Amino acid sequence: MERIKAVVFDWDGTIVDTMPIKICNASTIFSKLYDVDAGSIAESYRKYSGVPRRDLFDLIAKENIGRGLSKFEFNRLSSEFTSRNVESYKTNRVFDNNKRKVLVRIKEHGFMMFISSSANKDEIEKLAMLLDLEKYFKEILGSAGDFRKGIAHINYIKEKYGLKTTQIMFVGDESADMRLVGRLGIMCVGVVNNKEENELKDEFGDYVIQELSSIVEILQRV
Repeated sequence: MERIKAVVFDWDGTIVDTMPIKICNASTIFSKLYDVDAGSIAESYRKYSGVPRRDLFDLIAKENIGRGLSKFEFNRLSSEFTSRNVESYKTNRVFDNNKRKVLVRIKEHGFMMFISSSANKDEIEKLAMLLDLEKYFKEILGSAGDFRKGIAHINYIKEKYGLKTTQIMFVGDESADMRLVGRLGIMCVGVVNNKEENELKDEFGDYVIQELSSIVEILQRV
């Protein structure tokens, strides 16, 4: 097996704990605009989380208002969602500094690190700068249009940095993460975060860990 050279991290739930904030903000916006139950929106968000925002909002809309969203509707929702999220990040604790130590150790061992997220790139970058995290990553990749988490992000990283599939490790906390990347032949590590281990193992997870700090030990073995 070739030595791993790059670690690609999911963002929400893996590096930062933003999911409760996002669920709350999405629920508020949808319920205000469409007069639907906020609890139902939250349930749909949890169910479909991990896919690009356009897909996520469409799935939520179909389940709660009986149809997909127009481009105008999505842009309006997305803009307000980003704005509310960024403001919320300023007043809520969304990062455990023990994870900073993990990122420092991985960088010290010479691995390249990337973020690959289904979230809006601008929103990720603003939070990364707020938390002083951007310096650890070669690039932060968000999802927009056809350039999204999964094959598009992985192919971009491989081509730009001259990496083979076998030299990349992906780390995420959702079943959707494992499905998106695991089927590409990338080594996948699932971070449990209160989920069932089997939920991640069943979706291409090569390793399943309880917390991010265990990633250092895995990198030393592979």
